[in-house]
Amino acid sequence: MGRLNKEEVIAFARKILRTYFVESRLDFLISTFDDDIIWLGGGRMQKAEGKEDVANWFISGKNDMFPCVMENEDYQYMRLGDDYHMVEGVSDLYTSDNTEHIMFASQRITFIFKEEDRKLKTVHIHNSIPFDELKDEELFPVEYSKEQYDLLHEAYENKLSEIDSANEAIKNQAMLLNRLYQSVPSGILQLECEYPHNIIIANHKIGQIYGIDEKDIKSGNYYNLLYKKIIESEDNISKVLHNGGVIDYEREIIKYNKEKAWISVHLDVLNDVGGNDVIQCVINDITKQKHALIEKENEQKLENSLLRSAIFSSNEAILNLNLTADTYSIITSFEEVESDYRNIPRSGRYDDLIDKSCDLMVHPDYKEEYRIKFDRQNVIKQFKSGKKEIYMELMELGEDGEYHWKSYTFTRAENIYNEDIIGISIVKSLDKQRSERIRSEQLLKDALNAARTANEAKSDFLSRMSHDIRTPLNAIIGMSTIGKLKIEKPNSVLDCFSKIDSSSKYLLSLINDILDMSKIESGKVTLNDERFDFSEMIHEINEIIYDQAVEKGIEYKVYSDINMDKYYIADRLKLNQIFMNLLSNSLKYFSKGDFIHFSFKEVKRERGVSLIEFIVEDSGCGMSKGFLDKLFLPFEQENAGVARNNVGTGLGLTIVKNIVDIMEGNIEVISEKGRGSKFIVTLPLGIIESEEEAEYRKKKELLKGLNVLIADDDEIVAKQIEVIMNDIGAEAVKVNSGSAAVDEVKKKYENDEFFDVCFIDWKMPDMNGIETTGNIRRIVGEDTTIIIITAYDWSVIEDEGRRAGVNHFISKPVFEHTICDYLTDIDVKHIRHRHKKSAKSLKGRNVLLVEDNILNQEIAKSILEMRGMNVDTAENGKEAVDKFIKSDIGYYDMILMDIRMPVMDGIEATKAIRSSSHHRAQDIPIIAVSANAFKEDKIKAFDAGINGYLIKPFDAGNMMDMIEKFLN
Repeated sequence: MGRLNKEEVIAFARKILRTYFVESRLDFLISTFDDDIIWLGGGRMQKAEGKEDVANWFISGKNDMFPCVMENEDYQYMRLGDDYHMVEGVSDLYTSDNTEHIMFASQRITFIFKEEDRKLKTVHIHNSIPFDELKDEELFPVEYSKEQYDLLHEAYENKLSEIDSANEAIKNQAMLLNRLYQSVPSGILQLECEYPHNIIIANHKIGQIYGIDEKDIKSGNYYNLLYKKIIESEDNISKVLHNGGVIDYEREIIKYNKEKAWISVHLDVLNDVGGNDVIQCVINDITKQKHALIEKENEQKLENSLLRSAIFSSNEAILNLNLTADTYSIITSFEEVESDYRNIPRSGRYDDLIDKSCDLMVHPDYKEEYRIKFDRQNVIKQFKSGKKEIYMELMELGEDGEYHWKSYTFTRAENIYNEDIIGISIVKSLDKQRSERIRSEQLLKDALNAARTANEAKSDFLSRMSHDIRTPLNAIIGMSTIGKLKIEKPNSVLDCFSKIDSSSKYLLSLINDILDMSKIESGKVTLNDERFDFSEMIHEINEIIYDQAVEKGIEYKVYSDINMDKYYIADRLKLNQIFMNLLSNSLKYFSKGDFIHFSFKEVKRERGVSLIEFIVEDSGCGMSKGFLDKLFLPFEQENAGVARNNVGTGLGLTIVKNIVDIMEGNIEVISEKGRGSKFIVTLPLGIIESEEEAEYRKKKELLKGLNVLIADDDEIVAKQIEVIMNDIGAEAVKVNSGSAAVDEVKKKYENDEFFDVCFIDWKMPDMNGIETTGNIRRIVGEDTTIIIITAYDWSVIEDEGRRAGVNHFISKPVFEHTICDYLTDIDVKHIRHRHKKSAKSLKGRNVLLVEDNILNQEIAKSILEMRGMNVDTAENGKEAVDKFIKSDIGYYDMILMDIRMPVMDGIEATKAIRSSSHHRAQDIPIIAVSANAFKEDKIKAFDAGINGYLIKPFDAGNMMDMIEKFLN
């Protein structure tokens, strides 16, 4: 319903006229146009509909406008329904002194406005400026006024023409207003102020509202029929006459067709054109809205009733508390529930309530705690400190003379009216819950005992199976190693063997899960904290995950905080296990086009510990809310079939959770079915301040002042490298495409300058890293070091990249230490030289290989012989002891000893060798090669005299490194 009054609407109309005629401005007038505006101008052809057409008419005549003086203004106002207003303005217009036009005219203009949110929009303009000479294309009588200026004697005849035009316009306006009057959506009528308040005028809509037949509406009896219904509101008519102002009300009516309806009525006293007071009545049919409101109110009442019943049926008493005012009131209906509070006053002082309930009802064992906990000042203090709820369970005397368990919950409520501390107290009976709790606890104890028994049997079984499972796996990986060493073909073949090797190790990880779970359940898991290269660990993880992600069409990205150290102290194997489990899960439950993001950052550093936050996030299938509650339980899988034939044991996340707990970290999971998962792992890692860190700082000093170009379309990675280079002291330029990189190099070159180093991303949309490198080399030749950075396996592009001019390749994510090492030690020839030297130093050395499995023996022997070593074999411990004791002094340089063997195992054989009288019994290196992976097995071996320990399936490189270590 409209909120603007008569004076505000007239002021709006007057502003339109004065800005247009006096100030010669169009902007305000056009800004008021409604989309469906109708305009009738002074010319015969001047009419238009719609905001755009009407605006074009006025804009086309803008250059012909001239300022006028407007006097003798008079405005008439009429409200048309709730949201429509009509204003008719009459004024005299004559030209200003500073114009070469002469005009004097009386004009009449009629506006109809639509009100929306106290703003007015013009829906109709009828302008009757009385000029017969006004051209169809003119809004102002330009030619006519100029003629008047030159021919004053014709003014009289033109004046008569103006009057005729005005009369015609007024006649047309009356016809238009009548059409509008009959078409508005509201019923409108005017009544005489004098009793019996006869109807002066009424539109057809009001008759339709009262159910008057259409033929009667058009008959002479219409006003009589209408009067009988209108006079029913005589009391309100009298009020508006005696009290003045406006009256709005709603009431129910019975139509002439016997139907019931609801109407809204707006009564107001107005002045008509003749200056007489009339009562204007605007009526709208609100039956549909009223019925909808009534239905909603009934639904709310039903909902409130159901809610009240639910609350009262589960609680013994509910109290309103005002702790500041020291008042309470009991809102529970005792007729609806059984309550021991029937003898407590329904309202009163809070302090009295606590005293009385404590004295009469609370068990003696709980009286002191009850008084302290619910003391008014104590409750206020706790609520002010931010506590939202105070809870206590106690025994209370009931009406049956017995003590019963009750719970008291005091909850703070928000006070939107003042600063008083208010709340709700809920008293609930716990007799049933207590009985159920005892029963549940007993059931849990029984289930726990059964689970322990089953788990002990499972652990025993898995321990016995571990060795038999590892032996064939060792053969698979060993044969792939032989293949790599024997086949002299390009790097792609070696890369193929490497992937076979990785797949075998992944299969082994399933077995490791079972064994690790066995250790966890037996409480034998310990941490082996030691210094490790953090960036190296991340790159090893990425080498496994990247290839699998690319093969499956998954976007895999790794983001690192630049503040990460190169070395930390922690159990590296456990860390690797955590993130391989999480990332492998993301790979299992995937769809093509999904993403996996792995990020880590330091969140806190104090007292020699760095708190690192690791996040593994994917857009895979996600997990349901119900499954999240049991996510970390052993053997749990929500839907094994989703894992694309890579279903694991269901122990991976259980192991992750246990390792995180052992490492005193924390793991959080955010997941939604169909929306992916996010694992947040926070772990404390030990900080190292070593000589290597000091050396690193020296390296940074050497790199200060380098000119560096960074080209990567991944803004996060590019920004990370830029920050690293700035921290080092280099001057970095960052671009997001290959073409932009070439442009920057060219710009430098034209100024006789060069970039010292260019970091180029391999995969960029417009020009890949290889193409970019070629273009840069054509500009600068060999004067710039170019490093390709990539998240993918760069071995497939290495040859092409070298030919294009690439110096080095770095895998993402990039670390500050890695970049420093590359830039300060860019030549890798000394590494190759070390490998050649190692191979040469082993040539001709004699080793005794002790292994009962013929296939494993063949594998190890082949590897050793390819390095130029002489290999003698023994199939059990006793044979090995005999061969060693009978050997000449210095014949055997080393012994490789299997642990589990027939006749005599490796531990007994080692003890026998060490206790023998042979000249080298005490100093010959003995390296154990065993499938026993537990720490206690290693300790047992070292106690027997073993120097090194390799776990099957072993890596050939690791084995040769250990052999070289002891022989050199």
